[in-house]
Amino acid sequence: MIDDNPILLQSILRSDWERLLNVLMHKTYLDPPLDFKMVDWISVLKLSTLWEMDVIRAIAIKKIDRLNLDNPARKVNLAREYKIPDYCLPSLSQLIMRSASLSFQDLKWLGPECALNVASIRERINHDWKGSSKSTNVFLDQRRTLVCENVREDVDRAILSVFKGQEEYLY
Repeated sequence: MIDDNPILLQSILRSDWERLLNVLMHKTYLDPPLDFKMVDWISVLKLSTLWEMDVIRAIAIKKIDRLNLDNPARKVNLAREYKIPDYCLPSLSQLIMRSASLSFQDLKWLGPECALNVASIRERINHDWKGSSKSTNVFLDQRRTLVCENVREDVDRAILSVFKGQEEYLY
């Protein structure tokens, strides 16, 4: 009997396995859509990345996108952990340009080195644009959200410079 000698999948949670099986066994044209939440799709992403299931991985990433993961620090974390290149630069840029400071949760998602890099770029961009001749081209709303394309370009250049050589951020 198979049950007498089960295959043990080290470091694989039962819940992750069940979520992946749900996706694999799901017939989209017959069954109702999967009622998965963000955590469910991240489980599917985890195992599909681990086992190089490219089609399932692409589905998981698409579903995560549709669920609008609104925490850019978490997106950077996912980008690094599961090698999702489309997440990193826009999410780092969003962290740098938003009005809110980095939170403790952001620090947990980013890790100390990345968080310090983000804070450093934020300070540099604020300093460079505040009170400089460039400031006439910058519009700040009440939340200090930068809305000038030149600022976004400066932020992206700063990110590429600071994170140069760190492949887990920039692929």
